[in-house]
Order: sequence, then C-alpha cells, then structure tokens
Amino acid sequence: MGIKTWTKKRIFSIFNFTILNFILFSNLTLLSFASNDVKNNDNENLISQNKTRYLLGPGDIIRLKIHKLESYGATLKVLPDGTINLPRLGSIEVNGLTIDEVQKKIQVSYKSILRKPIIYVDLITTRPIRIAITGEIQKPGIYSINVKDNAQLINTDDGEALNVSLQGWPTLFEAIQKAGGLKPNANIKNIQIYRYIDNNPKTINANLWRIFDKNSSFYNPPLFDNDKIFIGKGNNSGEKELLDIAESNLAPSNITVNVIGEVKRPGRQLIKANSPVSSALLNAGGLTRNANSSKLFHLRLTTEGQLIKKNFKFDHKSLVSNANFLMKDGDVIVVSEGSLSKTTKRINDLTAPINPILNSVSLIKLLNLD
Repeated sequence: MGIKTWTKKRIFSIFNFTILNFILFSNLTLLSFASNDVKNNDNENLISQNKTRYLLGPGDIIRLKIHKLESYGATLKVLPDGTINLPRLGSIEVNGLTIDEVQKKIQVSYKSILRKPIIYVDLITTRPIRIAITGEIQKPGIYSINVKDNAQLINTDDGEALNVSLQGWPTLFEAIQKAGGLKPNANIKNIQIYRYIDNNPKTINANLWRIFDKNSSFYNPPLFDNDKIFIGKGNNSGEKELLDIAESNLAPSNITVNVIGEVKRPGRQLIKANSPVSSALLNAGGLTRNANSSKLFHLRLTTEGQLIKKNFKFDHKSLVSNANFLMKDGDVIVVSEGSLSKTTKRINDLTAPINPILNSVSLIKLLNLD
C-alpha cells in the first residue's frame, strides 16, 4: 500500500471518528437539555394542557378584507344568534368557530359570486368571557370579565374594599380578584380549571404559590369562555403563608372582627388581615379598668358550623398574649369583667330602689362591708 493511499485512509478514519464523536456529543447534550427541561420546567404540562383556540361568539367583532375588492371590506359583529352579515351574501353562522375556520367558511361562501377570492379575517374586539369560580373565594359565582375591567377585593362582611384595575386578557389572577379575593384557607398550590377542548373535558392544575417563592417560576393560565375554577381548602397554618396571602393583591387587605365586653370601644373592628389578637384589642381602645385580663375568650365559627372557643390572657402594658394566633374575618373576642366590677354592679342593683337617698358606698359603710 502506497503512502498516498495510507494517508487518505488515515485522514478518512480520523474524519469519521470526529463526526461520530460530534453526533454522540450532540445527542448527549440534547438528552441533557431535555432532562433539565423535565426537572426544571414544572409548567410544561400546564402549558401543553392549555392549548385552547379562541372560539368566536356573540359580541365579538371581526374585520373582513377581500384582496383587491375594498368595497367588500367590512367590520362585522357576531350577533346574539351567532351569525354575521356578509356584504352581498347575507347571514352565515360563525358561533363556536376559530378565526381560521371562519376565514375558510367565508372564502367558500364568496366563491359563489367571485373567482378565487382571497379573504382576510382579523379579530379586533373580543367579547367578555364568562367563568364560574367556587370554593375558598370571597364571592363564589359566575362572572363576566373584559380585557379592561375593574374588581374589588372584599372580606366576608363587605368591609373596606380594595379596588383593582384589570388589564389584558383575563387570567386566573383576574378571576380571583373579580370574585373578591381568596379566603385565608384557600389552597392556591392546587387550583383546578375545568375546560372543554375539542368537546373533550380537561382539567388544568395551577400552582399560584410559586409567586411567593423567589426560586420558582410560575404560570398564570389564561382563561376562556365557560371555564370553571375550583379553589379547595388548604392547610395554611403557618404564619408566613397566611401573611403572604394577606399582603398580596389576591386577598382582601382588611378583615372585620368583633370585640365585645370590657373594652373602651366595643363593636366591629376593621383590622389588617391576619393581624395578631393585640391589634383587635388596641383597635377597640384597649381594656377598661374593670376588665379581667386573665379571662379573655376567642370565638371562631368554622365553615362546618363548629364553634371553636379559646381562653387566653392579655397584658395590656406589654401587649403580650399567651395565645399566639392570628385573627380571621368574623372572629369574636370577648373580654370578661373583673370580680370587683361584678361586686360593684351587684351592689348597685341592690341599692337601685333606695337611690339617691343612699348610694352603694354609704351602704357598704352602714353594713360594715369595707
């Protein structure tokens, strides 16, 4: 074998080996990227489930253009019966069709009077979408949401509201805000969105808790007409979890609680959501001198109708309570009166018929009760 032949074979062998290594390395790299995508992008499944095409319905407005026939162009509104009126042709049904399907349908219709018509259809104004939202939400029900809308975050007792401006295509965030915001026990780590895609029921699971985690990405799924949203109960027992939700624009910023008994301003108190019990007592003016600081009661009615009652102490000087709990909307605090106050009231009741001849102090002296 000559030197030239050996050299050619050697070069060819090196070239093949290099190409083979490149292919193997490329495949391994792609596999590595794919593996990382699976591990790091938890939203891929959610995005793939969300491939819903927009379907036209009553209230949508489209713009029709026909190539080289400007007189046929028109801005058309989908009527309540789901039809549009085409120039020279009249009414055709478009309800429940995509833009591409409408474009093809119009093109077929115009072929009856035009030769090879070229049709352009654009969606210029969308109708409000209607969604249903239930579960741990302040105002469950059916809502219409526009691309430009307003909402109010309110508590159960319709206390002070926080106005929110909604812009852009409606998403899960906007639906929650439109329904008044989350309740404290809402499980936002697993929200279900029920939807029909190509006449098949689909369930989309969304995790909004990621917005509070700086190390996680989150996906705020867009909503479509007739979506149903369910927000179940969670175990948001941690103080940080409760405060994160309360301080966000997904829940009311204030709650209403009742403080009754020996406080200076008894009644309904508007306080910051998930505030400690001391905030409610201070908002009520603090304890009176007749209060029994060792005998306060916290009452909470659960959604199941169960009344939870706790006894706690409160030091009004250091603002410290032996019961470390956060207030929830609708809670009641009862401040009992002290034994001295009770004795004085009993004596006042006994001496009421003989007042103002004798007051309670005189009676005590007469009876040697001091």
